[in-house]
Amino acid sequence: MAELVLPLEAVGLEAIGDVGGKNASLGEMIRALSAEGVRVPGGFATTAAAYRHFISSGHLQQELHTILDGLDGHPQGQPLHAPKHNTAEGQQAQQQQQAPDGCAARRTAQIGNRSVEIRDQLGW
Repeated sequence: MAELVLPLEAVGLEAIGDVGGKNASLGEMIRALSAEGVRVPGGFATTAAAYRHFISSGHLQQELHTILDGLDGHPQGQPLHAPKHNTAEGQQAQQQQQAPDGCAARRTAQIGNRSVEIRDQLGW
């Protein structure tokens, strides 16, 4: 079985497919700074293999497919082309975007978009 967790100091850009870009970059930073004598706290990265193991052992693949297939990839309630903010329509759209409900909808859409990207990367 592939590694499920890796120490950050053991990963770098070569492991981007296994641990993602942020973790790979953290590993690179730890390597570079440690070589210069800067003490950096360690950490760990969960791997794509850990994610796949979690999904398969929990029998979650079909449920994820159902949820992800229901997303259209666009933020809920947001126009595809935002109007200019110097018009009444634009000012109203801007106010809606700043409302707490709008924030939650945008965040939900961002999570949905990222989930679709992950699904595509994993070949589901």
